[in-house]
Amino acid sequence: MQSMTGFATQSYDVTQGSLRVSARSLNHKYFDFKTNLPIALGRQEADAKAFAKSLFERGTIVLEYDIQVASAGNGFSGFESWYRAKQKEKPELPETIDWVSLWRLEAADSFGLVSLEANPEDIDVLNAVSRKVIEALYNERCRAGIAIRSLFVTHHSIAMSLLDDVKALLPARERERYEHSVKSLQELQSKLITSEDERRLFEDPFDTLARNFLKKNLDEEIDRLELHLTHFRTLLETNGPTGKKISFLLQELLREANTINAKAEDSAIANKIIGLKHEIESMREQAANIV
Repeated sequence: MQSMTGFATQSYDVTQGSLRVSARSLNHKYFDFKTNLPIALGRQEADAKAFAKSLFERGTIVLEYDIQVASAGNGFSGFESWYRAKQKEKPELPETIDWVSLWRLEAADSFGLVSLEANPEDIDVLNAVSRKVIEALYNERCRAGIAIRSLFVTHHSIAMSLLDDVKALLPARERERYEHSVKSLQELQSKLITSEDERRLFEDPFDTLARNFLKKNLDEEIDRLELHLTHFRTLLETNGPTGKKISFLLQELLREANTINAKAEDSAIANKIIGLKHEIESMREQAANIV
């Protein structure tokens, strides 16, 4: 189980100064990849995207690269007058010249920035650090996934305990409903039925009462709820992506809990079901953040 969100960063020394790469992962229905690498480093971007896709099935992966220059004599001097002119047009540009600022300017590639400044050894470092930061992000998502799984186990344990409490209350509820139904039937039977017309008149109330008693039996809903909770625990022990299955199963759990709550007509059972729904909703909130 993996969390869909996470953050990781790696820093290395390169010719121009220091290279810092950060990786973020955000919720997304499918896999998506974004980076701020320039067009001239499209091959490196493609390699990083392919590696990320091999590790992540879902989520938006954002890689951001930043090379901070070490000194004024590092090769940026040829761009300084051009950069200062750009600063007048775009005051938001930082005072210190860095690679990211140059990459984001429209004319960066036309100045041959990458071909002039990128050392082949630095490209190797770029590739290596890209893979390392993606791996670090993967490990972070796995660690967060373990924490979420632990929360699921806790909520599941409480939900099973509440369900056991509901099952323990059922015999008293059924006995009370049975006694009430018998009393109602006896009251109807006590009425004088002196003709066939009167008999037909009371057939519908008897039939309605019988069907109503069967309709409000909770055995099927309790059995399905218990089955879904057992399946949920099985999914927690399963390796690989389970987020969508867990989300669907939690919807079914909530549906059964709502049905029981509507049919129970018993305050003690209703209180237990409210607690059970709280545990299910807590798990649903976490399920939105797992793969």
